[in-house]
Amino acid sequence: MKKNKNIPMILFAMAIVILMLVSVTGVIDEQIGMCISLFLVIIFTLILAGTAHKNGLMLIEILMIVFMVIGVALFGINIYNLVKEEVPKYEFQIVATPNESPKQKLLSFDGYDFYSLNLSEVKVTMSKDKTTHTLNEAFQNGLVTLEKIQSLMIPNEGTVGYKIYYDGGQKDFDNSQYSLVVCENKKEAIFTTYDYVYSEDICQN
Repeated sequence: MKKNKNIPMILFAMAIVILMLVSVTGVIDEQIGMCISLFLVIIFTLILAGTAHKNGLMLIEILMIVFMVIGVALFGINIYNLVKEEVPKYEFQIVATPNESPKQKLLSFDGYDFYSLNLSEVKVTMSKDKTTHTLNEAFQNGLVTLEKIQSLMIPNEGTVGYKIYYDGGQKDFDNSQYSLVVCENKKEAIFTTYDYVYSEDICQN
């Protein structure tokens, strides 16, 4: 029985396709999976180019060389993305530990009085070096401003006399979900829990 020489190449191609699929679907790390897949694609196209050269199929040989060059370029880009230092998306993250506590003043800064409600502490963790600071230290040292904090949060539209902002947090930080109520009549900013529902009392007391 004559052995089909194309079977190993077909199985090789199928293995590459399967590896790409499991990478894209998140079964394995996408970047690592794609790097391995592209490396195998380069080998695959090199073998096909060699086979085409032996059989005098110049057009196929040229096409395989072009595909190999593209594969090498993509492989290089993926390797670079894999090894380069990841730049934090956000400069800092507010960390607010929930509990049951009344509204209490934390500090005054830049014309605003800052309070907490149902939080045991409010701290600022820098994304780059993971250093943690009290809210007062962060304001005094210029690490954060009220405007910077608000810019990273999602505002609730259509409010009158106050603004409420929500931060869903980041997966790298514990207790990173919180909300911020800014009372326009008293220039107060109140840090509270993420699930807080606005009540007029918060800006009156």
